Amino acid sequence: MSAAVPPPLSTGQINNTYANIYAIVPVIGLVLEVFLELRGIIQPTGVTGSIVLVYMLVYAVLMQLDFREIAKSGNEIVNTSSLRWTLLLAPVYLFVRDKRLGNKQYRLGVTLTGLALVAAVPETGITGMTASLTGTIPGCSTVMVTDAVKQLVGNMPRMQAADIAASQITNVNETSANDIQRMCTGTIAGTDHSNYPVNFKVYLENNQVMVYAHLL
Repeated sequence: MSAAVPPPLSTGQINNTYANIYAIVPVIGLVLEVFLELRGIIQPTGVTGSIVLVYMLVYAVLMQLDFREIAKSGNEIVNTSSLRWTLLLAPVYLFVRDKRLGNKQYRLGVTLTGLALVAAVPETGITGMTASLTGTIPGCSTVMVTDAVKQLVGNMPRMQAADIAASQITNVNETSANDIQRMCTGTIAGTDHSNYPVNFKVYLENNQVMVYAHLL
């Protein structure tokens, strides 16, 4: 006589840990990318094949772990294998998953909010320059700083996609300063005859003068 199979857990008892992490991947990725850019570990390159691949791998791992939790609950009625096609569209996976499990679409709302936040973050750039012999931080309007800012802005994906170069920077002002950094503002004149407000920071790190910039 075969052993009795226990009834499946209610969908409200399924471990949603991996689904919750899945929902906040855009925010985690944004925070990590900005941190690495500020530390000078990576350069801002926009959306590249490598970045997409990393996100795909993260989503694939989290999805597989989530599948496992659903299966452990005994909810075989949820045909998780049919959800694999949604891997390329994270919001779709969360929508289909929670709809089939009878859950409210909180996770979908979280991930859509995260994606909107990522899209709203200004483009950034960071570069390094050789420090002066005195080791002091150059002023906001010095040629070495303004040239670096123009280069950063010109290399930002938005500018490159529109084939716009930064021809000059004007209205340069220092908004604050201390022994380790200067905070500055300015206006970039593009070759499209438009003006682009820019904030930038000049600071010392590892005996180098660094410049960080972002368009508003």
